[in-house]
Amino acid sequence: MQLSVSKKLLEFALRSLIETIAENRGELGARELALQVRSTGAGMELTALLSLKGKHLELEGILPEPVEGGVPNQGRVGVFLAKEILRLHHGEIHAGPGMEGTEILISVRKW
Repeated sequence: MQLSVSKKLLEFALRSLIETIAENRGELGARELALQVRSTGAGMELTALLSLKGKHLELEGILPEPVEGGVPNQGRVGVFLAKEILRLHHGEIHAGPGMEGTEILISVRKW
């Protein structure tokens, strides 16, 4: 089964996130970044999972955590748009520990 998505929107979201992550890695830039794509579920529960792997991957600074009573801050405009595009596709973005350091996991369900 194919996942119904807006290809151009998701491409923009992924490029924006990768460019921002690369900027946050200093001299490493986009070198030695790996993208793994897999799926889980079936039918209406079909979900695409994209994992960004590499050294020194941090969401801090590009996806600020909300602070109670603080001014809303969505970080860079491209990242804000990427988050909204993922939300429209019933998806999310998370960072967490992986086998080789931090892993950034992006999920997409459908358009």
